[in-house]
Amino acid sequence: MLIYLLPTSMRWGPKKLRAVIKETLNVEPRRTDAYVFTNTKRNSMLVYWLVDSGEQTLQQQLIEGSFVLPVHTSGVPWARIEPKRLRSLIRR
Repeated sequence: MLIYLLPTSMRWGPKKLRAVIKETLNVEPRRTDAYVFTNTKRNSMLVYWLVDSGEQTLQQQLIEGSFVLPVHTSGVPWARIEPKRLRSLIRR
C-alpha cells in the first residue's frame, strides 16, 4: 500500500488519481497496490485501487481525530506501508 504524503483534493476522481500516480511514480498503477490520499486537514482519506472491471475508490472521513502519516522527506511524495498497518494511521 502506497500513501501519497502531499495534501489531495477529496473531489478528485479515478482519472485524476491515476494521473497523479503516473506522474509522481513514473509507472502505471499496479493491481497489487492500493494508493492512499489524504486532504489538508488529514481527516479524510481516499483510497484508489484497480480491479478486474476497472478502478475503485473508497473515501473515509473521521468525525474526530486525524490520520497520522509518515514524515515527508527527501522529496519523495510516497511512503509504503503494509496493509495491516492502515489502522495505525488513525489518531483519535
